[in-house]
This record gives sequence, structure tokens and C-alpha cells, in this order.
Amino acid sequence: LNEQILKSCGFPYPITLSMCGVLFSALVSHIALRTGLVPFGRPDLLGSSRFYLRSSLPIGCLAALTLGLGNMSYMHLSVAACQILKTLTPVITLGLGALLGVERTTPRLAACVMLICLGTMLASQGELAVAGVGVALQLGANLSEAARMVLSQQLLASLKLPLLELQYHVAPSQAA
Repeated sequence: LNEQILKSCGFPYPITLSMCGVLFSALVSHIALRTGLVPFGRPDLLGSSRFYLRSSLPIGCLAALTLGLGNMSYMHLSVAACQILKTLTPVITLGLGALLGVERTTPRLAACVMLICLGTMLASQGELAVAGVGVALQLGANLSEAARMVLSQQLLASLKLPLLELQYHVAPSQAA
């Protein structure tokens, strides 16, 4: 859909397109938590500048990079090329998680991830219009997504932060 909006509809603002979805997520999470529809699991984190600067802001920036760079890559690559490059994200995530000690990687897990990536690459084969700038943008999106997922997993596990509450804290900086 994003590729169609960007190319077919002639909307040349990939970052703005990404921001629309993020603003909606921020709005829903704020309404749900501020109205009491969903209770805060960690009210002690509200207004904590340390939590914001060390956790929320970096994750929000990485998420914004993922969306922005990923949408920008559609302006230079075909959907098939983007999908093939996206299959590298689980490999990067697994490696980064193991490197940072967040994920314990076994040979079996690594083999399964590689098999899934290979299967996706084979299923995505077809027309491959490859431009260097598009590849660089998509690989940047993959790396930022892997870093965001590892940091989010670390945060969810260490702070026992519910997912909706993580979105509450991260979405505003991601949209900005």
C-alpha cells in the first residue's frame, strides 16, 4: 500500500506517510491509558526524564528510521527487491541480540532463521530493479529495525513494561 501511495498516487513524502500511522498509534495508546481503559503497568515511568532519554527516545528514533528509510527505499526499488532485502532483518536481529546478550542463539535457532530467510528470498524472486541508493536505504531500515527490536525486547523484559505502554512512551518521539 505504501509503495502504491508513493508511486502511483504521486505522494513523494515517505516520511510523512510513515508519520501518519505512528500518530494514530500514539493517539490510541494515549487515549487507552489516560482514560483508564487500560491501567498503567508502570506509572513510575511517567515523566521520568532518565527513562525517556535512555530508553524511549532511542527506540523512537530507531523506529522512525525504520519506517522512513523503508518507505524511501520503495521510491528506488521494486517491491520484490525490498522484500528480498527485508529477509535479512531476522538475521541481523538475531546477531545483534546475541552480541548484546539479549538473545541466546543456538545453532538450531540460527539454522531456522536462515531457512526462513532463504525461503522468503526464493518466494520473492522475480523482477529485480536494483539501485544502489535503494539497497542502502533498505539495509539502513533493516539495521535500525533490528536495533529497535533488540532494545525493545530488552526494555520489555527488564522493566516488565506492557506493550501498549511501550507504545505510549515511544510513539511521540517516533512521530517527531
